[in-house]
Amino acid sequence: MTMSTGPQPVSLQVAAPQGARDKASVALRLIFAIPPIIVLYIYSLIAMVFAIISWFQIILGGTMSKSAEAFIAKTVRYGAAVLAYLLLLTDRMPALDASDHPDVRVRIAPAAEQRDRLSVGLRLIYIIPHAIIVGVLMDVAYVIAFIAWLMILFAGGYPQGVWDFSVGTLRWYTRYAAYAFLLTDIYPPFSLEEGQVAAAA
Repeated sequence: MTMSTGPQPVSLQVAAPQGARDKASVALRLIFAIPPIIVLYIYSLIAMVFAIISWFQIILGGTMSKSAEAFIAKTVRYGAAVLAYLLLLTDRMPALDASDHPDVRVRIAPAAEQRDRLSVGLRLIYIIPHAIIVGVLMDVAYVIAFIAWLMILFAGGYPQGVWDFSVGTLRWYTRYAAYAFLLTDIYPPFSLEEGQVAAAA
């Protein structure tokens, strides 16, 4: 397992909505989110197939297909955008062509040409701690999103502390997803913070 206290290969930043929130969009968010959720589901199934194939490629040959890496990275970025939309961090619906979201910036630095085969071989074991923590954090984030939903509709605001926690949770999830889907061999930090970021492609 490759751990680093230096720059992280995966980063996430979310631009806060400017001005008054779109209350109609917020009120009907679960309905509006259905199309991008369907797109994400399809992309995720394909990404899972690519990840399984890539696992064998890395174990046997030490490298990962660039096309597979690009598709999985696109899926991870789109997943972050869909979750940001569900968590009410943005009022702009993710595009149905899975293109990059203007408010949700995910940067993923390219992995080393020669991959860490031991880390990849044991990836399902290594991700267990993060899977547990991310599961708990996301449950809390969804509860907070419901509270924020009420506050936006009746008070018009999303408290800054709540916003920061939700963005941090999404950041943790995105790092976990990139690691689980073999986009990096650097073990994700146990942190909600952005920290130092490695150069991205």
